[in-house]
Amino acid sequence: MAWPGNVRELENCVEQAVAMTEHSALQLDDLPDEVRAGLARSLMSGPAQPDGLVSLEELERLHIARVLRAVEGNKSAAAHILGVDRSTLYRKLERG
Repeated sequence: MAWPGNVRELENCVEQAVAMTEHSALQLDDLPDEVRAGLARSLMSGPAQPDGLVSLEELERLHIARVLRAVEGNKSAAAHILGVDRSTLYRKLERG
């Protein structure tokens, strides 16, 4: 998804969402309307590649994010579901 502003605006948006959330991890509802609308457009349009294929690294990143959302940000539970050590999950998140 493309961000319409600069990096500082994105940083402020994320910081505000983190500060205002009532959950242990950000939920889609925590994001501003314009971000959710842009995400919906991005998901509807599919991957950027014309053939609809994504790299293995991107697929892994998306799957990790999906699992983390499902377990509400619990990294121990996510690592268990993914079948990796917690340290491996942390490394993948730092890379990502």
